[in-house]
Amino acid sequence: MYEKKHIPTKLYISARTTLTIPDIPEYAQHIMSKLMMEAIQLGLKVTGPVEFHYFGSDGELDTLFDMRICIPITDKADTPTSFEYYESEPFSCASYEYHGNVYGVGDKWKALVESVMSDAIPLAPQSREVYRRWMDANSNKNITELQIGL
Repeated sequence: MYEKKHIPTKLYISARTTLTIPDIPEYAQHIMSKLMMEAIQLGLKVTGPVEFHYFGSDGELDTLFDMRICIPITDKADTPTSFEYYESEPFSCASYEYHGNVYGVGDKWKALVESVMSDAIPLAPQSREVYRRWMDANSNKNITELQIGL
């Protein structure tokens, strides 16, 4: 069900917050256009799709965890006014490519975690969603790569 990957370090412009799973859609809707506008205003060269990085999320709806919405870039420019540059650590993960709307992603996360755990592979407290193709929340044409840390 999954592929093991090693993601090298990357540079991003990012927004950072602490929230719960139900808070993600409202936060993302509020911050995405502002983050992209800042990247454009700074003249940053975007190198890939938007990524959501989760730190300490356990899948429970009421657990607070840290999150970054990240846009990968080639180099830093001037200091961002509302956001920050973030250089990720190398990331080993189990990856699964999910095709569908956002309402089915929770079940796919659960299946991915169960699949990795059934192989007796220890999980790290970090996960990511890489939005390879995004149409809108209801679209079955969305492609989201789910990555759980190993």
